[in-house]
Amino acid sequence: MKKLLLISLLALLFSSISNAQVTIQISGTVTEVGTGLAVPNHAVYVMTDSTNPAFSYFNTLYTDANGMFQDLVTAPSAMVIPFNFYTSDCNGNGLFQTSIYSGGGPVTANFQVCTGGSTSCTAFFYAIPDSSNPASGIYQFISSSTGNPTMYSWDFGDGTTSTLQNPLHTYAANGTYLVCLTIASATCTDTYCYNVVIGPPPCFNYFSYSFLGMDCTFSGYAASGTGPYTYAWDFGDGSTGVGSSPTHTYAVAGYYTVMLVTTDANACTATSTQYIYAGTPGSIVYGEVTANGLGIDEGEITLFSEDPTTGAWTAVYTTGIDSAGYYFFYNVIPGTYYILAAPTSSSIYFATYAPTYYVNSVFWSTATQIVLGAPANPYDIELAPLAGPAPGGGSISGIITEGAKFTTQGPPVPNIEILLLDMSNQTLDVTYSDAAGQFSFSNLAMGSYKVYAEIGGLPTIPYLVTLTTAAPDNNNVTLVRTPNGITTGITEKPLVAEFSNLSVYPNPAKDVITVAVESGKLTSFTAELFDLTGKRVMMEQLSFSTGKISHQLQLNDLFPGVYTLSLTSENGTKTVQKLTIMR
Repeated sequence: MKKLLLISLLALLFSSISNAQVTIQISGTVTEVGTGLAVPNHAVYVMTDSTNPAFSYFNTLYTDANGMFQDLVTAPSAMVIPFNFYTSDCNGNGLFQTSIYSGGGPVTANFQVCTGGSTSCTAFFYAIPDSSNPASGIYQFISSSTGNPTMYSWDFGDGTTSTLQNPLHTYAANGTYLVCLTIASATCTDTYCYNVVIGPPPCFNYFSYSFLGMDCTFSGYAASGTGPYTYAWDFGDGSTGVGSSPTHTYAVAGYYTVMLVTTDANACTATSTQYIYAGTPGSIVYGEVTANGLGIDEGEITLFSEDPTTGAWTAVYTTGIDSAGYYFFYNVIPGTYYILAAPTSSSIYFATYAPTYYVNSVFWSTATQIVLGAPANPYDIELAPLAGPAPGGGSISGIITEGAKFTTQGPPVPNIEILLLDMSNQTLDVTYSDAAGQFSFSNLAMGSYKVYAEIGGLPTIPYLVTLTTAAPDNNNVTLVRTPNGITTGITEKPLVAEFSNLSVYPNPAKDVITVAVESGKLTSFTAELFDLTGKRVMMEQLSFSTGKISHQLQLNDLFPGVYTLSLTSENGTKTVQKLTIMR
């Protein structure tokens, strides 16, 4: 998978600021490349510069069935506001636009994306000259394109073409020709062009380099021209240099594209570039993915990097496994990573093993980080087996949505890993949310379960469900993803009709909370408290007589933080709410 592009937000421009307000319409469309068809349920991130003291905005907008997204935002009038729009396509490429509001009219951005997912192709070729007769032109063009193309179209730059995969071609005269190869399959197209020199090149150059810490010494070479030569360098970080052997110090470790341009006494110019890494060289990371001690047949491995400032997770490298269950990442730059292994849908292990973090954790919160530098290969991962729920006539289904402005339910979130756990956090089953954010589990025995959204870097409050013979189905599970974690989106309500005026106070609490209820009959229910990992940290049985009754729960032994309080009546009806403990 290609690395996601880093986004640099533009500085916010000011004209004048007053107390007057104006409503700005934000809108746009997302359509499919090639067909122009609408792309529904596609996320577009819209933001301004959050450092502006007068106005800031961030939201995730999803396209509707017509491929349109929109929002209304109120801002101070008489301002010039750049709105930055970001989305990605099926290959993980980041697409970025800026639309500036300067008074009047909507702010719009339109995107065209591929939608197939894992359907990318890349055109590339080699040009091999005829060693027995170099003047005759090329011995062979060899395509090394990826993506299983079914169509090849060559333009040799001299007015001739070919549709063969690896054609032969002879040029009539020496010179430089721009050769282009276009490939296509049922899902993608791509083109690669390269200048092919026929006959002795008028002049050319190349360079080598070596690092000592962050100091890089370059050595440039020029030939086939008329001396003396001049050497002009672009070091890829905004700095330039001259001379055949300059030394440059990079301030920040990372990848840079270095370019050398040489010019001889007759104004013959040659250019060469290299993609270099400043800092400690990248590492090879490898390991084996096993299930019950055997290498799995098919799977996808992802390296996640955690931003040390924001804590956000980004998938920076993705690869598959070979036939023996081994995976390899090459040239991984120094940093801290998590490794996630998941059997693909065509694997024989897909229905019986869960996606698993290195070393063998189903949850990111208990996963083991790897720190590069010096790798400690191999990083072997043993997939966690799915215990499988006991069969029965019950079912659980629901939806996961985006927290609109981080407070309420918003657009659906697809492709989220949803775990079904028992009350001791054993993994029973796994599924993924569909394009509408919906998920389901079926054929479940009566009992209590946890529905848990596993998203790297985000704490999760599990949704607690109890299935009974009287209520064997729960089709109302609602999960909400926010920047601060996964919440259940449940609002407080009475347990059953005969209860009224249910209250839990104080919230936030310190050492004790009170559960108060007004009941029309003798009854009891169970109070359970869960931490953010879903671990139960307290359980008490509460009995109520008729009338207005209250019970106190002691919190002295619990750490400060956010917890989930579950109250379950004796007939299985449940209510859940968040509880914050402070000291």
